[in-house]
Parts: sequence; C-alpha cells; structure tokens
Amino acid sequence: MSEPLVDSILSALKAELPDLAGASMSAARHLLSAIQEDLQQWSAQAATGHLSRDDLEWLAKSRLDVIRMETLRESGLAHARLDALRRRLTVHIVQALLPTV
Repeated sequence: MSEPLVDSILSALKAELPDLAGASMSAARHLLSAIQEDLQQWSAQAATGHLSRDDLEWLAKSRLDVIRMETLRESGLAHARLDALRRRLTVHIVQALLPTV
C-alpha cells in the first residue's frame, strides 16, 4: 500500500475511534450510575419492609432487561458508525488506487 493511502486510512481511524470509545465509556458510566441509584433505593425500601424478596427479584430482573435493551441500542449505533467508517475507508482506498477522472 502506498504511504499516502496508509496515512489517509490512519487519519480516518484516529478521527473516528476516540469518539466510539468515548461514547461507549459514557454509556457504561450512565448505566452503572443508574444501577447504583436503583440498588440504594431498593435497599432502603426493603429495609423498611416496603419491598418483598419477590419485589426485589422482579425489579432486578426488569432492570437487567432494560440494560440489555440499552446495550443492544448502543451496540447498534456503534455498528452503524463502524459501517460509516468502513464506507469512508473504502472511498479513501478507491480514490488512492484509481486516478481521478
């Protein structure tokens, strides 16, 4: 591969990957924060008798279902961004390999 092509591809990757990593970390922090708040609230309610063991089990399972859906959504968005990156890289490669008409 030619040096300009490699440089072009590396520049595109460097520009895109930090955004993807940042978005993933942000989503993970948000989910962990939400889970921590839920656990504190549920613990307090269970200690006062406002929630039973069955209630806690149902809440935990429901929260995990929500997390799975959010993770799937974030994963889908990441895949869409990776697909867009692949298309841009393809354009870079084609432009580098074929003379401009």
